[in-house]
Amino acid sequence: MPEIFVNYRTGDGQDLATIIDRDLRDRFGGEHVFMDHRSIPAGVKFENMLTSGVWGSKVLLCVIGPTWLTAADAEGHRKIDDPKDWIHHELHLAFENGVHVIPVIDERAETPLRVEELPKRIAKLASCQYRTYRHRESDSVLDRIAHDILDIVPGLVDRRESAARPANLSGVETRVQGNGIGGIWSSGPIVAGPGNQYHGDVFGGSKFNGPANTGPGTFNNADHITTNDHRTVSPVDNANLETPRASHDSGEEEIR
Repeated sequence: MPEIFVNYRTGDGQDLATIIDRDLRDRFGGEHVFMDHRSIPAGVKFENMLTSGVWGSKVLLCVIGPTWLTAADAEGHRKIDDPKDWIHHELHLAFENGVHVIPVIDERAETPLRVEELPKRIAKLASCQYRTYRHRESDSVLDRIAHDILDIVPGLVDRRESAARPANLSGVETRVQGNGIGGIWSSGPIVAGPGNQYHGDVFGGSKFNGPANTGPGTFNNADHITTNDHRTVSPVDNANLETPRASHDSGEEEIR
């Protein structure tokens, strides 16, 4: 079952709930977010799906709009007071089953919630740390809600944050182990792809040791290398000797 359950009242918070649902699906994938009209297949008994959705979730977002507390039925009674009201019922199930509840309150609604205004079965809602959704700050609020969820469900991955990290677009990476030109280079695996692998005494330093580069590149296995500034090298075809340099396009590391 999806780890995130979106709880809202039709006619009060459905617009905000839709905004939150779309944002979370874009970040985590639709399979991780439950919202009734989208998640319940046609012809399925919705009561069972809603109950299972709450039980199977790790976090429930309770979307509270301007009329969430005051919405009334045909007889003029507050809907939230009725145990059969689905908002009331889902919140009660969440608290009974240890689901983490986060109220998300529209800026137009009264905040904070007060215990005395809530039915006893869900009065705990007033003690839950809430997030206020401000339309002018929508991006930052949605980011914060996503981070809250990641803290509760650490196995989730925010696709937006992953995509924003710097990437080695070319797949080129050069790693060496040993002493370089007067310094110590980091050790690690060689990424398959174009690049140079050195094994031998280079520029007065120790040998570079590491697994072979499985892609195209110059492979030098020698005791010494001669350069144009008269540093001594052993028999190596100078035509194949390349001076490593930085390449912003290829993503190669510069060896200094």
